[in-house]
Amino acid sequence: MLNQTKKNLSGWSGFPNKQANIFFPSTLKEIIELIKNKPNLIARGNGRSYGDSSINENCTIDMKNFNKFKSFDPNRGILIAEAGVILEDIIKTFLPKSWFPYVTPGSKFVTLGGMVACDVHGKNHHKEGSFSNYIDDNNN
Repeated sequence: MLNQTKKNLSGWSGFPNKQANIFFPSTLKEIIELIKNKPNLIARGNGRSYGDSSINENCTIDMKNFNKFKSFDPNRGILIAEAGVILEDIIKTFLPKSWFPYVTPGSKFVTLGGMVACDVHGKNHHKEGSFSNYIDDNNN
């Protein structure tokens, strides 16, 4: 049985604040079922966006259960991970191996999926660009 609750959600700034049906899938099969049965939905990470928070009153899918590293190429520094991975976990795991993301936002408590969705940038935006500059869609 898919876990579900109804509660108020907001972005990091506290606005907007809306009551939403939140679903907590733990398998890809459960996500596919939600997509089939809830045509009006949105995925949500850790809720750290200031303005563009992922909130859908009918169906907000909490992605925190999808928080695993799938693979890492230590020669090229390429990480394949699930959307719910928190940036802090990436840094804690790979900084000791001399790897650090080129682009990081002001908070280490954002999810990888949120970084992709918002195409985050950091203080070095003028030099390194935004997060999408470092996404390898073809695993090359």
